[in-house]
Amino acid sequence: MTGNHDVAFRVDAGKVSGLSFGHLFRCLAVAGELSRRKIRCAFVMRSDEAGERLVKQAGHDLRLARLAAQEDEVRALGLTVGGKLLVVDLPGVTNELLLSYRKGFSSLCVFDDGNDDYASADLVVQGHILAKPSFDPPYLRGASFCVLGSQFDHPAPRRSARRIVVTFGGSDPTGLTGAAVNALLKGMTGFQADIILGPGFGRNPFSGTAHAGMRFHQSVSDLARYFLAADLGIAAAGRTAYELAATGTPAILVPSNEHEKKTAAAFAANGAFEMLPPDRIDQDLLPLVSALMTDAGRRHAMAELSGRIVDRQGRRRVADAILRLVEANTPNRETSFPS
Repeated sequence: MTGNHDVAFRVDAGKVSGLSFGHLFRCLAVAGELSRRKIRCAFVMRSDEAGERLVKQAGHDLRLARLAAQEDEVRALGLTVGGKLLVVDLPGVTNELLLSYRKGFSSLCVFDDGNDDYASADLVVQGHILAKPSFDPPYLRGASFCVLGSQFDHPAPRRSARRIVVTFGGSDPTGLTGAAVNALLKGMTGFQADIILGPGFGRNPFSGTAHAGMRFHQSVSDLARYFLAADLGIAAAGRTAYELAATGTPAILVPSNEHEKKTAAAFAANGAFEMLPPDRIDQDLLPLVSALMTDAGRRHAMAELSGRIVDRQGRRRVADAILRLVEANTPNRETSFPS
């Protein structure tokens, strides 16, 4: 696998707070869109069994950066692509790191979940609600550039079924799924719950949990289907919040870290979602669920407001920008890499 791809993605996934699987899902969504446009994509990741499986299932080439040394990553990146465009989607990216990754690439794109400046990048995508909306290349800012998978493109009309959906991402490193399940089990009546466990959970930790109205699902292929079947969602405030907004699913957001706390607060300030601190799950989750499930008017208003924030076109907008960079540059085949 050498030098025959147009775009490489440097991304990681795993059961780690601040990482989980959101970065990988975002890159897979963009890679899928680029592949449909005949752009050849490859992934370079640190080893994670679940993450590797997702990349291979999507049909993309994969190269592992097995060592901790940064030089190994640079070499792996160069061998994978050989000179066109690199997409970096990692937490804690710095300009110094980008300069080391840039060796051998004509263009560099960064996905950033904050509001940082990257002088070393040709394209910076800050597709979140906390960024002031603007289209001023190299910066693409605001929820209009939120990248979601194709399953969220065409949401069907929602039919009330007295159902809720609970999901806390690909691996839920902070254990919020268990806290939510325990809170609901205290008095869940009059509705059913679908509990979605991501690919990073490994074995189902709730296999011994029994409740007539509670169903557990793991590594589902079409998350949008469960959102559209639900009257209410319970989730963290990372990527899943935007997926809920795209499907017009009213939701209670429980932030798992400080960044998610800001995101949840922004959605709540717009009236799109409710926000619940993680330390209040045990006391307040079930009463809040019950109140919302009996207030169809409030749920309808939340769905309308959230749908205005995420219009489901971000993936195409970002792919357009990346494609322009790919077409504008030619590979630098003479660049050498550490042996």
